[in-house]
Amino acid sequence: MRGWRSYFIVAIITLGVTMLAWLTLESYDHSRIHQRIQDDAQSVESNLRASLIRLMYTAEITGELLQQPSISVVDDPGQAINDILADFYKSVEAVILVDDELKIIQTYGSVNAHLAQQTELLVSPEDRLHIQQSQLQPLFVDGKNLANDAHHFALIVPFKDGSTSYFMVLLVDLQELFGATIRHHIQEGNQISVVRDNQPIFSFAANDELRNLWGKEFTIRIADSRFLFTLWPSHERFEQLHIVRPIYLPLAALFLLGLGFFAAYAINKRELNIKRLNNQLAELQLHLQTKNELQARLEFLSEHDALTELPNRNALIRYLIQHLAEQQAELGNTLVLQLNLDHFKDINNALGHKIGDELLRRVAHRLERLSLPGSYLARLGGDEFLLVKADVNSNDKAHEIATLVNKQIEPQFFINNHEIYSSFSIGMAFANDANYDAETLLRHADIALNKAKQIGYRGVCIYTQDQQSELSQRLYVLEQLHEAIESQKLEVHYQPIFDLRSNQIVSLEGLLRWRQHDGDLAFPEYFLPLVEDTGLIVRLTETILRKIFNQFKTWRDGEYHDLRIGINLSGKQLALPELPELLKENLRRTNIPAQLVYIEIREELYCSHAQFDDGILVTLKKLGFRLTVDGLGLNYDSIAAMEKCVPHQLKIGQPLIEKLPYDVIQSLITDTMIKFSRHKAIEISAVGVENQQQVDFLLQRDCVSAQGYFLSRPVPAEQVQSILDAQIQQRG
Repeated sequence: MRGWRSYFIVAIITLGVTMLAWLTLESYDHSRIHQRIQDDAQSVESNLRASLIRLMYTAEITGELLQQPSISVVDDPGQAINDILADFYKSVEAVILVDDELKIIQTYGSVNAHLAQQTELLVSPEDRLHIQQSQLQPLFVDGKNLANDAHHFALIVPFKDGSTSYFMVLLVDLQELFGATIRHHIQEGNQISVVRDNQPIFSFAANDELRNLWGKEFTIRIADSRFLFTLWPSHERFEQLHIVRPIYLPLAALFLLGLGFFAAYAINKRELNIKRLNNQLAELQLHLQTKNELQARLEFLSEHDALTELPNRNALIRYLIQHLAEQQAELGNTLVLQLNLDHFKDINNALGHKIGDELLRRVAHRLERLSLPGSYLARLGGDEFLLVKADVNSNDKAHEIATLVNKQIEPQFFINNHEIYSSFSIGMAFANDANYDAETLLRHADIALNKAKQIGYRGVCIYTQDQQSELSQRLYVLEQLHEAIESQKLEVHYQPIFDLRSNQIVSLEGLLRWRQHDGDLAFPEYFLPLVEDTGLIVRLTETILRKIFNQFKTWRDGEYHDLRIGINLSGKQLALPELPELLKENLRRTNIPAQLVYIEIREELYCSHAQFDDGILVTLKKLGFRLTVDGLGLNYDSIAAMEKCVPHQLKIGQPLIEKLPYDVIQSLITDTMIKFSRHKAIEISAVGVENQQQVDFLLQRDCVSAQGYFLSRPVPAEQVQSILDAQIQQRG
C-alpha cells in the first residue's frame, strides 16, 4: 500500500510541475509572440511612413525643378511630371497643375471621369485655405472630390514660375502606395486591416480569429484623416511563432511521470531491499536463537513418534540391542508384545483420520500408565505398538500381561462426541526363542500377531516354531505359484455338463488346476486363498480367462457351435476393478457371443453383490454374460437377491445331491429349488451326481441338466475333444 501511495504522490507532483512549467513556457511564448507581432507592426508603420516621406520628397524636388527658368509651366512641364509618374506610376494616378485660384491648367496621367469634368480643383473650404496659406511646403488634402473614393488623397506642392504662384496636385492612391509594404508583410504571414476615421476602407485578412488576442494597432494621420492600421498573424504565422505546442504537454507529462515513477520505483525497491535485508537479518537471528532448540527437537523426533511422542522403531531397536545383550549375559528372558488395534481402519474410515489420530494418542497415554516395572513402550507405526517386558519366563505370565493390556484400554474413549471402544490383537514372542537377536525377536512377534488377527477380536497368540514353518511354507507356495503362472504351468480342466435326456454334453465348466513339480495336481482350495491377498490374483485371473476363451474358441471353430462354457470366479476375482475390461477384451479377441459364457459364483457371494444396483453383477449382465448361482437351498437372503437381480441359472449344490433320493429333507429342498426355478423361468442344473438313482430323481422332477463323477470327471481339454468327437460319431 505504501508503494502505491508513493506512486500517487509522484503523479500529483509530476502533474503540478508539468502544469507550472507549461504555464511558464506559455507565458514566455505569449510574450515573445506579442513582441514579434509588435515588431512587425512597427516595421509596417515605418515602411508606410517612409513611402509617404519619399513621395513628399519626390514631389518637393519636382516642384523645385518646375521653378527653374528653363522649364515653362504653361508651355511644357511634362518631363518633370512624367518622372514623377514613372517613379510612382502605380500610386500617383494623375498630376494636375493649377494656378493660385486653383483653376486647372493641365492634367497628366490617368484622368478619371470624375476629374475630367472639373475645371477647378474641388476641395473643401478648409483645405482651400490651407493650400493658399502653404509656403512651398507639400500638403496632403482629401482627394475624394477628385476620385470619389475614400483612399485617394491629393498631395499639394506649391511652386512659382517667375512671380506667378502655381500648385502641382498629385492624385495619390494610398492603397497602391501602401500596397507593396502591406503585401510584403502579408506574404510573411501577417494580416492587416485599415480603418479611416472608424470606417473600414480595406482589409488584407483571410480571417480575424486571432485579431482580438494578438492584433497590434498603429495610427497614421494624413491630412485631417486618421488611418488606423491593425496587424495580426495568420494561423500559419501564429504556428510558426508559437514554440509551445499543445502536444508537448502530454508528452512532457508522460516523460516526467515516467521519470517520477522510475525514481519512486527505485526508492521503493531500495526500501524493500532494506526491509528484506532487515527481515533476513531478523530471521537469521531467530534461526541462531532457536538452532539449539531445533537440534534438540530433531534429535528427539529421530527416536520418537511425532504423533504420540513414544519411542519409535529406531529407539526400540537401539534399546533391544542393549537390553537383550544384558539379558543373554544374565541368562534372563524378555517378552515382547506387538499390539495392533482391532478394526482401527474402520474407525478411520467412519470417523476420519483426525479422530483416529486422537484415539492413537489416548491409547498411547493409557499404555504409558500401565503398572509394569521394567517395561519399555514404543510405537512401530500406524496402529501398532510394541511393549517390552523383562523377566517374563512363562506363557501364563505372558497371557496375564496381555489381559492387563486389553483391560487398560477397555473403557470407552470419548472423542468429539463419539463413544469409541477399542481392543488389541496381541502377538507375543520370547527373547530366548529368537536367540536374543532384536530383528529376529520383532519378526517372531509379527508372525504371532498375524496369527492372532486370524483368531479375531482380542486375539492373543504366542510365537511357536510351527508358526514359522507355516509362514515359510506359505511363502514357498507363493513363490512356486508365481513361477507356475509365469511358466504357464496352471491348467484348466473341464467338467462336462450333460443333458440327462439325451446324455449329450451341452456345457463345460472350466476348473483351475496347478500341476506341481512332483506332477500332482493342486486344487484351487489349496492355493487360491494364498494369492487372493497379493497382486498375483490379477495375473492369475488374466491367465485363466485367456486359456478358457482360447480353448472355447477352438471348440466353436469346429463343430460345437451350441456349446456353452462356465467360468468359476472367487470373491476376490469378482471384486477386481479390471474384471469387466478383461472379459470384454477376451470377447473381442475371440469373437465369442457373451450369452454363451456363464459366470458362476457361490450363493453367499451372489447375495452380497445382488443388493447393489450398479454393482459387478449388473455390469456383467449388461455385457451379456449369464449368471450362475451355486446354491445350497432357498432362504430369505437368496430369494430376496434373486428378486433384485435375477440369475440365468441356478445350480443345486453337491451337499444336497449326495444323499438323494434317500434323505427326505434334502429331497424336499431339491424338489423346492426345481419348482422355484421353473416358476421364475431360471435354468436349473445339478452338481455332484454320483449314481443312477440321483439321475432318475432329477429326471422325474424335470431337472435335465447335471454334472458329476457318475457322468464325467473334470478332464483336460484334449480328453474333452475326444468325448465331443465320440458324441458326434454316435449321432451320425
